[in-house]
Amino acid sequence: MTETGLFRTLAGLMLTLLLAACSSTPPSMFQEAAATPAQRLQAHLQLAAAYLEQGQPDIARQEIDTVLQADPAQPQAWHLQGLALQQQGQGELAERSLHRLQHVFPRMGKDWTESAPLPGGDMPDADYETFANSLREAWPWMPRALVHHYGRLYGTRARHLVGTATDLDGLGRHHGGLLYEAEVRYLVANEWARTADDILLRRTKHYLHLTEAERNAFAAWFEAEYSTYSA
Repeated sequence: MTETGLFRTLAGLMLTLLLAACSSTPPSMFQEAAATPAQRLQAHLQLAAAYLEQGQPDIARQEIDTVLQADPAQPQAWHLQGLALQQQGQGELAERSLHRLQHVFPRMGKDWTESAPLPGGDMPDADYETFANSLREAWPWMPRALVHHYGRLYGTRARHLVGTATDLDGLGRHHGGLLYEAEVRYLVANEWARTADDILLRRTKHYLHLTEAERNAFAAWFEAEYSTYSA
């Protein structure tokens, strides 16, 4: 896992823990008159986390601001502030807030995505047409629609998906439409696909191009092939 991935995982874990704490906190925790200063701050953080979970970043930020006014170095508050700003579409301010967690996550790397290509987008001069032509030349045996599908959906990573295949049989089982086993295995290995719906609905739109019988057959095949993921 990359440092960025590790940070995102830990950030999500922090929010989960805050929400769990909120659900288990007795009502007296939220009665400020009966709480210690530390308990009051924690109550505001728990409320902020709950508001974020409900998609209400504006209200969440009011709770967060109360905490930061009392403790400007509170790491959970800056973490929640970043998540709230992200929900509000203020990406740059969200990054600045998360920078305040550097002392909590010392291995957190610097910003790098601004000038980085999207996954599969690292093609020369960002010239898709030239890239698409190179795929057609590399795979003359592949139907044009399938070349287009792989190129548009996976970019340069399409070469990894197709691998050493030299004909359609090399792509494995055909599940209907443009869905072949090679794509399924790629999505499971690289895109965290864990269910048939992950493949048909969430990572692709194959669902729209398969018959009901083909969708059901694929779901049964996927369950048999990847039963450990759904156990």
